[in-house]
Amino acid sequence: MKMTNQTTETEIDWLLALFDASPAFVPVAIFAPIAPSTAKKSTCNRCSGTGRISNFSHIKGGECFRCNGTGRAN
Repeated sequence: MKMTNQTTETEIDWLLALFDASPAFVPVAIFAPIAPSTAKKSTCNRCSGTGRISNFSHIKGGECFRCNGTGRAN
C-alpha cells in the first residue's frame, strides 16, 4: 500500500461532516472571578515589609526570598 500526503475529497467531506455534526461547545462549569482577599496580610518578618534585604543586595538585587519581594507574609 502506497502512503501519500494528499487528502482525498472523500476524506475532507467526512471530516467536515464530523465537525458539523458535533454539538456546540458548552462549558462544563462557569467559574466566578476571584475577589481580592479582604483579610489584611501581615508583613514579612524577614525583610520587615520592605521586600529587600540590603545585606544581600549582591544576590538578585537584595530581593527577599521569603516574600518574593512583596513585603507581605505568604
